[in-house]
Amino acid sequence: MQNYTSNDNNNPFIYINLQSGELKFTDYIDRNESKVQKFKYHIVDDLPVIQTNLNIKTDTISATIESDFIIDFGNASLLFLMKNNKVISEMLENSKLSLSVATNKEGKVVAEGLYADELTIGDYTFSDVSVGVTTKLKSFDKFAGLIGLKFFQSPFIIDFMNHKLILLPSN
Repeated sequence: MQNYTSNDNNNPFIYINLQSGELKFTDYIDRNESKVQKFKYHIVDDLPVIQTNLNIKTDTISATIESDFIIDFGNASLLFLMKNNKVISEMLENSKLSLSVATNKEGKVVAEGLYADELTIGDYTFSDVSVGVTTKLKSFDKFAGLIGLKFFQSPFIIDFMNHKLILLPSN
């Protein structure tokens, strides 16, 4: 999808509302800049990537970073962090955020994660969130993480010509 090029000058944008299952071409025009959040994205290794801030808060710890995140429309969760990424490994070490582990029946660790009372990505805040932390996606270690579909609770527009992801307010 990130490589789409519009041949229709009247409808160069794609509007997506995951809640209603709506996807349409549109001639979106900014009408109220104060009610939208725009993310400039760039393509790295054929993947759409945004740079944004991430803040994780627990009862006793708060950690903030700014880094590159892959927009992953194939990921049903909110966020996965790349533990081998330098920014993430330093954040985990310096903040003392504690990772929990999930094991299989044999007791082998199959996943790691952390719990956030509050998680902020850009200007969007989520409460009571589990965040996956992985070392298994080594080809993505240059990115801080993957932002998945749960981030897109509000309708959004993709402006392919200007490489912008525009999050609209919920109705």
